[in-house]
Amino acid sequence: MNFVHRILKASSASSSPTVQKLVQSELQHAKLIYFGEFHGESRIISFQTQLVKELTKCYASSSGGSSKTGGGDVPTLHLIMEHFSQDMQPILDRYQQTTQRHSKELQDEDENKAFEELVTSYKEQYGTEGHNLHPYRELLQFCRRSAADETDHSSLKCKVKLHGGFIPRNQAARLNKEEYETKHAFFQEMSGKGYLPKEAESMHHALFERPGASESLVLRGSREHQLLIQSLMSGEDIYTPIESEDEDVNDCCDNEKESKISRLYQAQLLKDHAMGYKIASLMMQHAISGKSDRYMVITGLGHLKHYTGVPECVNGYLRQEALLNPNVRHRNVALDLLLSLTRHPIRSSVQRPSFSGIGSALIGCQMMYEVYLEETYPPMIEAAAKNEDNEMEEDVKRKLLNDLYLRNPDSLDQYILNAEAIRGPLLHYSDGLAGFQKPCADFLFVYDEDDENEIDEAALQDAARRDATAQKCPFHPGQSNNNDDDAKAETIEAYERVGQTAGVRGCKFR
Repeated sequence: MNFVHRILKASSASSSPTVQKLVQSELQHAKLIYFGEFHGESRIISFQTQLVKELTKCYASSSGGSSKTGGGDVPTLHLIMEHFSQDMQPILDRYQQTTQRHSKELQDEDENKAFEELVTSYKEQYGTEGHNLHPYRELLQFCRRSAADETDHSSLKCKVKLHGGFIPRNQAARLNKEEYETKHAFFQEMSGKGYLPKEAESMHHALFERPGASESLVLRGSREHQLLIQSLMSGEDIYTPIESEDEDVNDCCDNEKESKISRLYQAQLLKDHAMGYKIASLMMQHAISGKSDRYMVITGLGHLKHYTGVPECVNGYLRQEALLNPNVRHRNVALDLLLSLTRHPIRSSVQRPSFSGIGSALIGCQMMYEVYLEETYPPMIEAAAKNEDNEMEEDVKRKLLNDLYLRNPDSLDQYILNAEAIRGPLLHYSDGLAGFQKPCADFLFVYDEDDENEIDEAALQDAARRDATAQKCPFHPGQSNNNDDDAKAETIEAYERVGQTAGVRGCKFR
């Protein structure tokens, strides 16, 4: 990626230098990956596309030597996207029906034609979701190519299956207009269409706040999630530490059930429940049939942040399935999935990998401008001070940012971690009004949103070489050292871990 970006890990306040290393060290064994995006942002989509490509490579390579599968089975990666409603599944299936062509020219022509047909059907046949699909062209075309039938089966290949994730917008919009007397019929209709669980299903017990009570048709959410959604609507700060122990943190959740904010929150929850039910049902279906598939969800960050919204719904549905399904095997499968998703993925260097995948991970995004480097980074402050209006020229700002990224990425990490917009949600998430139990994301992709600011490939390679040299311990065998060329391995490891916990809660380097 030829632009300024950092991938920050919440648990260690450290960064991953590349998507490849992120996948290999942190994500390749995850059962489920949530990706919270800002829609249509080209640089986020570039990250997503690389991530999907690297995941499929890892799945294919790790399956080759699996004794459990006999070296022949590769898990499918199921990509569930908000951009497509669940009733659009037929056009997604049609889009992915393809045969690998030997001529690249014919293949490119076929891919372009198929994509344009998908866009046309998306707009004219349905027209409900309104996303611009063109920025996602490379990602969608890669998914299509991965699903192509090939005559050459000599190499293992991971297929990517596309799924529509949300309830159609026109259906979701109806909830705000429904009166109490008509809500029951509305929810029955949505269940009949397959967007929500039916009353006879075990998962139905996770749908409403008070299951079984006829007077309750309030979708189940959480206090933290409601506070998050309200803050996104109002701009209220929910991360600043609470000074008074007497402050009533429940005031904002005590509005009457049919208040405007509550109705908006219920509309948000309807989308989250539909996607959560879709994910939980897919995972149950595949696990029961003995498949070891993996899953990735792409939706707006507000539906995932701090593992609220969709993740809460997924876990809630699996929990009820584990408790109430009359089939013992189904209960056991649901329990295994639930226990897996409520932990972090195993790391390749720490534990033995699991072919079926273990754990869930959440990736979020943040624009670089919210770090406000022009107010904290001395060279930028000095550059702005030279102008009468205290504003930097755009080309000067770009050069200073690029130089910081290329020459001192660790320093850039610290400026980012010290920014208020990052520090609260990522590191001090439990201190404020909401008291979140988890960070805004396990991995935060902070990127320069200026699409015109691109870095030359040669400069990126030079920086990578410098970084590889600088990261080594002075006693590393690859370094010139007259004192001790045979330094102990533990000394090298300890040296290279220094600084990785800077910014962690309780650390003085904040």
